[in-house]
Amino acid sequence: MHVRSPVTRSSMTHFSYMIVDSKAFLKSDIPAIFSHIKASGYEGVEMNITSELLRHLDRIEQCLQANGLVAPSFLTGAAYEDGLCLSSPDEEIRHRTVERLKSYLPIGKRFN
Repeated sequence: MHVRSPVTRSSMTHFSYMIVDSKAFLKSDIPAIFSHIKASGYEGVEMNITSELLRHLDRIEQCLQANGLVAPSFLTGAAYEDGLCLSSPDEEIRHRTVERLKSYLPIGKRFN
């Protein structure tokens, strides 16, 4: 029998905004976007992990904190653009996909 621990409102993000197009997002005014997201009632921002986004994690972290937002999750679908897929019939592609996902674990830890 699986029993879930109760989650209090203070430890759970209820509404988050999803940013899928990392390239356009990174070319924009990130502090203004996060401010608008917060003013719209969102508590978090989900972003698609791309190589471009990885180069801006410090700035993103600062902007999240400045606006009282969290990153409840990161999207990993951009890996398909690199030919990676967990359900590929090619064992080497599956292995590279798992390695890529494992490389994202420190990012998850950094952003809780």
